[in-house]
Formats: sequence, structure tokens, C-alpha cells
Amino acid sequence: MSRFPNGQVPRNLLVELAPYHWMPAATAVRWKSLVEDIRRNEGVTMYITPGKNAYRDYEGQVFARNNACAEGRCNDAAVPRTSSHGGEYQGRDSLAIDVANWAEIGQRKWYDYCRKHGFEPGFFDWEPWHIIDWSPWTMPAGGKVPSSTTTRDLFQEDEMPDSMFAVVDGVPSWCWLNWGEGTLYAVHTQKDADWIGSYMGSIRTDFRKAIVNGAPVTDGGGDLYKNKLAMFGILCPVVKINGSSLTEADLARIKALVNSGVTS
Repeated sequence: MSRFPNGQVPRNLLVELAPYHWMPAATAVRWKSLVEDIRRNEGVTMYITPGKNAYRDYEGQVFARNNACAEGRCNDAAVPRTSSHGGEYQGRDSLAIDVANWAEIGQRKWYDYCRKHGFEPGFFDWEPWHIIDWSPWTMPAGGKVPSSTTTRDLFQEDEMPDSMFAVVDGVPSWCWLNWGEGTLYAVHTQKDADWIGSYMGSIRTDFRKAIVNGAPVTDGGGDLYKNKLAMFGILCPVVKINGSSLTEADLARIKALVNSGVTS
């Protein structure tokens, strides 16, 4: 018998590792242990697919199902209130996580690491990225949440995205920076920014409003935006640039900015 109905886990019983990555503390402890083990032994940092791809509430399940069906692939998303992401699956407690970069270490190793840390991989054999914690309310041995620490402070991921907006050389530019992973998401339209922002969080820094040396910027924040991209390139040894809506020329331009070096 599950503790809560599917998609109705109280939010105050969950921790948030990154925007929309909610899960019980016990699952978070297992996840952190899994990530650290793979990072230490394989040199790869696993990360959760952006969006509601850990705990998925009812609204998130409806959103996922509608999107999948609109693209003609209804079978890729569960009927709302039946998802293994919803805290319950077929009468059992469950907490599923979708992992974006599982393939970097190969399926056999990936499955072995998951089982070692208390997750079941391959429950749906067509979804190797989908792993399930069947004991999301049972803290693993040695794992605990100090009462003096907020859950967000305790579990906040290295890959918590940074984000910024500026008008760069006349082009509106939104960018999300994942410093822990070296992943960059960039778009040039408000529509695309709203869509990415719905699962990665709203923009934190609007460089158009920046003050430099006591005076407002006059270039739309473009130079500050470029410098931050360059700093990202310096501090992240390998940068992955994502921008599905961008042209090849746009992507090449962003890559050049990342590799340009910081200016004064």
C-alpha cells in the first residue's frame, strides 16, 4: 500500500535538487550517492533530465501526456495518476528519475551502479534512462538529514542552473548555464525562453539593468553577457552547447563567445 495517492505527495515532504527536480530525502540520498560513485570511478557526472523528471505531480503528468500526444507519441508518457514518477505505482511507493546522460558510461555499467545504490533500472526495458526507487521513504543506512539544515541547502546540486539575459549585438539572448555539468542552453526568442524557463527556472540576471562603475550599461548588457560566457568556457573544461531552435550560425557564434576569453 502506497503512502500517498499518485501525484499527490505533499511538497513539504520533498527536497528540490534543482528546478523541478523534487524527491523524498531518502531518494535524494541514494541519488547523491549514485552520482558521486560514478563521478569518482568513471569521471562522468550524471544529471537528471531538465523538467519534472524526478517526482512528477498530477499537473506535471498532464503536461507530459499532452505534450507527448501532441507530437503523436502518447505511449511515451503515462496516463495521469499512473506514472511511476508520481510517488505511487500499481499500489507501491515509487519515485522514478529520468537521467539524461546515462549512455555516457554504457548500459551495463549504468545498470550495475543503479542497483548498487538502491535503484531499479530497466523496469521499462525501452527506457534505460528511467530508474525507480521503490523505497523512497526509507532512509538508506548511514543517510540522514540534519535537523539544523534546510533540505534545499543540504541537497542543492552542483548543476543548479545559472541564467542570464541581454541584448547581444542587437539580438535578444537568453542563456542557462549548468556550471557543474558544463552544459549551456541558449535561445533567442521569448517563446523559447518561456518554454525552457518553465522547467529550468526563470532568468536570474538581466544584464540590461546592470550597473558598472556606478553607471547603467548602455549596450543592452551584451559585454557582460559575453564575458560570462567566456568565463564559463574557462572554468568548464568541456562545454556542451544546446540550442535546438538556433541556426548553425547562431551555435557557432555562441561557441566562439565561450572560447573567446574574458575582456576587461
